[in-house]
Amino acid sequence: MAKGDFAWVRSIKRYRDLRTGRFISATTVQNLRDSYLDTQFTTVEDLTAQLADGDRTLRSWEDEIWHRIKIAFNAEFMAGRGGRNALTQADKAAMGRMLKTQRQFLRGFAEEIRDGGLSERQIAYRAKLYINAARQAFERGKARSWGLRLPAYPADGSSECKTNDRCFWVIEEKPDRYNAYWRLSVAEHCSTCLDRGVRWSPYVVYK
Repeated sequence: MAKGDFAWVRSIKRYRDLRTGRFISATTVQNLRDSYLDTQFTTVEDLTAQLADGDRTLRSWEDEIWHRIKIAFNAEFMAGRGGRNALTQADKAAMGRMLKTQRQFLRGFAEEIRDGGLSERQIAYRAKLYINAARQAFERGKARSWGLRLPAYPADGSSECKTNDRCFWVIEEKPDRYNAYWRLSVAEHCSTCLDRGVRWSPYVVYK
C-alpha cells in the first residue's frame, strides 16, 4: 500500500486502513513488515555484484550496505512504535544502541571479506541477514509502544534461525496484565521458535 494509507490508533496500539476504516490484522502487519525488507534484497545483490566485478570498492560497498541497514532499522522501528511522531528520546536512544551493535557486526563482516575466501553468493547472503535483522527493530518498537520489555524478539539472533526468524508478537492488554503471544508465521521454523510458540502463549507481564 502507498504511504499514508494507514493511521496509528494510539489508544489501542493498532493501525487502521484509512481506505476501508478497518483495523489491520496482526498477520497483515507482519506480512508488511517482512515484504518491506524483502524489497531490499535486490539492491544488496546488485551492490555485491558490483563489489565482485571490481566496480565498487569494499569501503564503498560497506558504506552503502550500512546505509541500507540504517534505513531498514529506522523504518521498521518507527512502524512498530506507531510512527515518527510517537518516538521519544528513550526510543531514539534504544535505536542508537541497536544500530551501534549492527555497525560492529558489519565492520567485522567487511574485515572477513577483505581477508578473502568468501564467494559473491556468500557475501550477498550474509548481507541480506543484516537487513533481515531489522525485524527485531519492528518488534522492539511494538513492545515499547506498550511500555514492555519482552524476553526475546524475532530476528534478534537468539534462535537457531537467527535473523531469518519471521515470527511476531501479538500483545493484548487486560485490566491487571499484558498477555504477549509469540506467533509463528507461515514458514519453516526452528526448534526455538516452536518452543516459544508454546511457552509464550501467553508471556504474562503484570501491571
